[in-house]
Amino acid sequence: MGLQIETRQLAHAEPHEVAVLGPQPLSSSFGGMPESGSYRILGLRKGVTISLFDIETGTGMAADMHTAPCVALSLLFEAAGTGWITEGEGQFGPIPLRPGIYCMIAPAGATGQDRFKPSSRLRGIDIRLEPSFWSALGGPSSIDALGAGHPHAAMASPSVWVGLLPLTPRLMADAQALFRSGMSGTADLTVEARSLYIIDEAIRALAAGVNMATAIAPAPLLARDRRAVQRVIALMEGDLGRAWTVPELAQAAGISHNRLKQSFRAETGCAVYGFLQERRLGEARRLLLEGKGSVTDIALSVGYGSLSHFTALFRRRFGQTPSDVLSLSKTARRTG
Repeated sequence: MGLQIETRQLAHAEPHEVAVLGPQPLSSSFGGMPESGSYRILGLRKGVTISLFDIETGTGMAADMHTAPCVALSLLFEAAGTGWITEGEGQFGPIPLRPGIYCMIAPAGATGQDRFKPSSRLRGIDIRLEPSFWSALGGPSSIDALGAGHPHAAMASPSVWVGLLPLTPRLMADAQALFRSGMSGTADLTVEARSLYIIDEAIRALAAGVNMATAIAPAPLLARDRRAVQRVIALMEGDLGRAWTVPELAQAAGISHNRLKQSFRAETGCAVYGFLQERRLGEARRLLLEGKGSVTDIALSVGYGSLSHFTALFRRRFGQTPSDVLSLSKTARRTG
């Protein structure tokens, strides 16, 4: 059975042509066509479309992504893959594609690529809004107002911002109701109401994040404390595989244990061990993408003696297992 596609406007919507702002299903940009599933594109109103999809990827699916200027809210119920944004010769990401709600703000449009895990299921909702309508609702249309420092940021390039927003039980329930109604072709009013609720919740989450990021900063650190923090960072990054302790790092930097913890959080925004874990996982991911060894060897090289613990932390951080990333990197190198 092939992919079943339907495009229509909602029954009560003012007559308009349904313009697909995002990827077109079954377009030539897809490599590894979906083996089966359903894809519904619904016109909510001029400048707003809702895509509902439930697709079996079969042997795997890669899609070159080209989107018109828009804001995209993608709520994924099931997904396993990775996405990238490309600008000129640059590539930004990767963005782990996993269950959650993503917000992409692309005032000038966006290009990129999504790769989905073989024999997986892609099921969810994609709401696309023209930037003018998003702004009229109170959404931030300038990516400069968000940036990489936003607490929900997953990727920020010069002209595209992608965030992973909080998925509350209420939001999930509304999304499920929207999906059921849209797929069955019934209760178009429910589809509209749930869509507007999801849009409103996304705007609230983004605004709350901006307020967090611009909160009044504490008093600046003394120069000697800042130097001590930078010394500690250099020590940890110079030997990520070492079993560092805070007292050991404090002694090496010439600062007390408690003062190091306070100064480190003030300077970096996170605890010493949280920072170390982020650096270890980031380095492990880089080594996996470059195929620099087995998963076990790489885990040991960055300080994780327990493979199961490393895998759990890695998956929680990136939405993929280390084996998934290593497999993707091998496939990418084979295909050039």
